[in-house]
Amino acid sequence: VHDRVQQAAYEMMTEDRRRENHMAFGLAICSESMNYGNDSELMFTAINQINRGGPGVLVDFRPKSAISALNLKVGRRSATLTDFAYAYFCFKNGISFLNEDHWKHQYQLSID
Repeated sequence: VHDRVQQAAYEMMTEDRRRENHMAFGLAICSESMNYGNDSELMFTAINQINRGGPGVLVDFRPKSAISALNLKVGRRSATLTDFAYAYFCFKNGISFLNEDHWKHQYQLSID
């Protein structure tokens, strides 16, 4: 019963609210994962939630840039674990968090 109530509540939210929640949960998990090291399973969970929130939730340049870098890091880690599909998912999402003028202001991150 609990799962159905939770699903019903989730479906009642607007898409924008769902994205905001995913971003908030992901950022909270990311913050917590720092206590366990960058290679922890929590970091993978955090970036998954952040990516479900998407770049449209954030307006400030700095968090978007940090999330792009985090996607790059998790993507590289996934590739070393031979999870190439998830690595591609992270790389693709990392690019989506870059700003429009990323070649000018985020050059190194753009070429990495």
